[in-house]
Amino acid sequence: MPTDLPPARLVLPGDTERAASLLARAFAADPVMGWIYAGSDDPIRAITGFFQLAVETAVAELAAMRAQPSEVDRLRSLLPLMDAAHDDTATYRRHDTEFHLLLGECARSTRLGELLAQSHRELADLMAGVPHSPEIRRHSSDQHRRLVRAIERRRPDLAREVMAEHLAATASFL
Repeated sequence: MPTDLPPARLVLPGDTERAASLLARAFAADPVMGWIYAGSDDPIRAITGFFQLAVETAVAELAAMRAQPSEVDRLRSLLPLMDAAHDDTATYRRHDTEFHLLLGECARSTRLGELLAQSHRELADLMAGVPHSPEIRRHSSDQHRRLVRAIERRRPDLAREVMAEHLAATASFL
């Protein structure tokens, strides 16, 4: 065990802004990642967006590698429930959250599952104040379908890509 590690320190004023600036520069050239910073000078939002992207894409990738057939069936069973709720925001959000949390179970990572649940609790507060349309929910459902297909086909690379696109689409209307 190394003993020459620097001592832990509290977050100092400016650390959040410096971290957000580093993230912005690191991902500015990536069109999928650019949504994290689009339209906001808020460093907390940038870090939260990066956190969500890191967690949810890792969950999607691991789910494609680890999901059992019965779990894929459960994911698939949520698709028609979301389709039926395109005109009902509250019902749609409930099924959408259930879908994402089930992805966490499929990933078989307790820590990622906890982080995913935390991310969705924070997202629920943010989404509550955003106007939604049936068209947005239909698009989201189509992405969920693509994600289930990627998981079913054991395509972790595609699952990660679809989840990144899904998060970018969600962020575009926040």
